[in-house]
Amino acid sequence: MNQGKSAVNESPMSVQAVGITLGICALFAGAQVAVKVALGGFTPLFCGALAFTISSVGLWMYGYLRGERLQLPSRQVWRLHLISAFLFVLFNGTALMGQQLTLASRASIFLASHPFFVVLFNSFTRRRQRLNGGVLVGLGLAFAGEVVVFGDKLAVSSGASWLGDGLMMVASALLGLTIIYLRTVTHYVSTIEAVWWQSVLSVPFFWLGALLWESPLQIPAGFAPWWGLVYLSVGVNAIAFATRAELFRRHNANTISSFMTISPVLGVILAHWLLGDPLNWGVGVGGAVVFAGVLLVYRYS
Repeated sequence: MNQGKSAVNESPMSVQAVGITLGICALFAGAQVAVKVALGGFTPLFCGALAFTISSVGLWMYGYLRGERLQLPSRQVWRLHLISAFLFVLFNGTALMGQQLTLASRASIFLASHPFFVVLFNSFTRRRQRLNGGVLVGLGLAFAGEVVVFGDKLAVSSGASWLGDGLMMVASALLGLTIIYLRTVTHYVSTIEAVWWQSVLSVPFFWLGALLWESPLQIPAGFAPWWGLVYLSVGVNAIAFATRAELFRRHNANTISSFMTISPVLGVILAHWLLGDPLNWGVGVGGAVVFAGVLLVYRYS
C-alpha cells in the first residue's frame, strides 16, 4: 500500500493556475449540455459504456505521461476500488437516466448541490467535519434552492419532469457519497490511480446493463450525439477530471472548490443559449440560492 502517495503541496495559485482552473470550470459547465446532446442519439447505459471506455483510455494515457504505473492493487485495495466503482456506476446511471427526463439547466443546478451531501455524509465518517454556523446556513440555503427548483411548475412541453428532477436529486446525493468514498481510497493510492480504477471497473457494468436492458443497441446517424459523447468522455471525464485532481494536489482544496461553483452558473447559461432551455423564475431564483449556499459551505468548511 502506498500510504503517503497522495501528499498535498498547497502552493499559492499563479495566474496560469487560475487560468487553467477557469478553463476546467468551463469544461465542466458544458457537461450537462453534452450529455443532453449525446442522449439524443444514445440510450443512457450505452452512452455511459462508450463514454467511460474512452475516458478510461484517456486517464491511463494521462497517468502514463505523468510516469505513474497503474499496477494491480493488493486484495484490500481491490475491495475499496470495487466499492468505489459500484458507487460510481450508481451515480452515473442515475444521472444519465435523470438527464434524459429533465432539462440540462435543471440538471446543472441539482448536481451543483452535491457539497450539501458531501458535508452531510462527512459528518458521519471517522474524520468528522464540525458543522459550524456558516456551514449550516449554507446547507440550508442549498437545500432550499433545490426545493424551489423542484417545486417550480413544469410545462408538459418543456422537456422536464418531476421524475427526472427527482433522479437528479438522488444523483447529487450519490455524487456526494462517491466523493467521500473516493477520498478514502486515496489514502492508499494516488488520486489518478483511484480515479482510473473507479472508471475502468465501471465499464463492464455499463456494457452489461446496456446489453441486457437496451438491446438492440442503436448507433446514431447524425454527428451531434457523437460530438456530445466525445466532449463528455475526453473533455470532461478525462481532461477535466485529471486536471482537477492535479489542481487539488497542488493547491488548497477550498480555493479550487470555490472556483468550481462557477460551473453550474455557466452550465445554466450554456443550456439556455445552446439548447433553448427556459430561464424562468424557479430556475433563476433556485439556482441563485443553491449557488449562495454552496459558496457558504466552501467558505466555512
